[in-house]
Amino acid sequence: MALTVVAASSTSGDETPVAFFDGFETGDLGQWWTGQLHEGEYWLEEDVVRRGEGALAISMDSLNRACGANCQRNEIRIADQMRLPFGTDAWYGFSFRVESQGEPIDSVRWVMGQWKQDNGRSPFLAQRYDNHVFHIAVQDGGCRLTIASASGNPDGMAWMDEAGPARPPEAIEVGAGTPCASDVMLEWGPDPLLPDPGEAWVDMIYHVVGGRDGTGLIEVWANGRFIVRATGSIGYDDAGGPDQYFKFGIYRNVLPDSAVAYLDNFRRGGSYEAVDPSQ
Repeated sequence: MALTVVAASSTSGDETPVAFFDGFETGDLGQWWTGQLHEGEYWLEEDVVRRGEGALAISMDSLNRACGANCQRNEIRIADQMRLPFGTDAWYGFSFRVESQGEPIDSVRWVMGQWKQDNGRSPFLAQRYDNHVFHIAVQDGGCRLTIASASGNPDGMAWMDEAGPARPPEAIEVGAGTPCASDVMLEWGPDPLLPDPGEAWVDMIYHVVGGRDGTGLIEVWANGRFIVRATGSIGYDDAGGPDQYFKFGIYRNVLPDSAVAYLDNFRRGGSYEAVDPSQ
């Protein structure tokens, strides 16, 4: 399929720099807000790295109840002064992988990487790992669409089959599990299955332009392959503030197993080339 790569400007509308890099070589997390990161449950990893001499490791065990009786969380997020206004044209690149000691459990919420608006709602773009299947979902208000997946079935997605994905006929209303209407349209690359971060490092690139009234755009590459383009109404109308921010770590329902998520070479910039974590 034809692919048009659009470069973002170097600053957002309020002059917040788009450019951001952390290779996790020193352990200095000054560009991140660490209020949801637990002491003793993260470290600078020197052996399991994608490039360079360090990566960030974030762990989870069965005793964690950081966000409620049935919720486990250990995450970092971009510092407040580095946030961008929702709708900024920006590119993100990073490498990540996960090690889990437990068996997959169908339909259990597990998020590793998310873009959120200033509200208490679900992320408008999220990397999910339910049933140990890496998949990516977007929100159109209360409607959630899975736009790409690795091999496997994270949550009864009948629209994924051996021949590859086809556009799901309906989005799912979050919290209700019932169909809902969305104007989000999807275009896949010729080989759109996502790689498995449980087997090896995965290099991700996202082109993110949140927007309502049909103006949103999400483009995804994995290990250099174009995966999917989503266009339409992406995000929420009722944000409590103007900004968006990125989070990474482990956010899931309570599971009996331990896990470690690794992050390396995080970049935010104005083009594909500027954020490519393989370079």
